[in-house]
Amino acid sequence: MRVHFEEFLAERKSPGVLLIPSSRSTGAAIEGLLTVWRNWTPEDLRNQIRWLP
Repeated sequence: MRVHFEEFLAERKSPGVLLIPSSRSTGAAIEGLLTVWRNWTPEDLRNQIRWLP
């Protein structure tokens, strides 16, 4: 995923990508998304690939 995203960024901008482990429960994923929404700014994610906390 990272290699493809870096190739994408070579030509374009991205609002960012959040990766969610498949082992995470739906409730835990929602909680992680809420944490991101409350604490991270768009600039924190711009052109970044990050794991959901």
